[in-house]
Amino acid sequence: GMKFINSGPLPDNLRIKEPLDGWPNNQPLPISESKADTTVIPDAELKQLQSRGTQKRQLDRIAGRSAAYKLLKKEGIATSIINNKDGRPILTDTPEISISITHRNGVGIATLSRNGEVGIDEENIELRSDAFLQQWFTSDERFLCHKNSFQQTLIWCMKEAVSKALGKGLTLSTLDIEIISIFQKTCLVCLKRTALDI
Repeated sequence: GMKFINSGPLPDNLRIKEPLDGWPNNQPLPISESKADTTVIPDAELKQLQSRGTQKRQLDRIAGRSAAYKLLKKEGIATSIINNKDGRPILTDTPEISISITHRNGVGIATLSRNGEVGIDEENIELRSDAFLQQWFTSDERFLCHKNSFQQTLIWCMKEAVSKALGKGLTLSTLDIEIISIFQKTCLVCLKRTALDI
């Protein structure tokens, strides 16, 4: 998981607005995992998920939505899910609750937060190519992870999760979400340029 730490006062224009109920505590967020299960997704939404992409991409998206709807049922939240113009999932009847979805290899995972924004990502641990690192990682991040596949994957997951929590997905430049340091279960993240324009 990830948590934010207070490293000192920032100017108001650089601060993420604090949720009405304060910042989340360290309690684990509810999570759900599912393979594609068309029985839990509303028909209109299912047709939309099946309308584009390869069959594998469709199954991955359906798995993600299946996990999300199973999580909503488990949490007693009756609503549907739409995507905004940036691709962010929004709960139609309870937009104050933040939901995030990821999928990989036919398995979807979803989490939600009633107190602030949430982002989730999961990736296979693998060594990235030098070209990938050059394009998507800052020079300091490349130094931080060097040739360590776990560190590379952790940094990439953090970038994706933070961009989802900001509500922009990878419409943001990954270079503007910089992982400064990695602790045991905490990463220090610096937001720059486009990531601050939220």
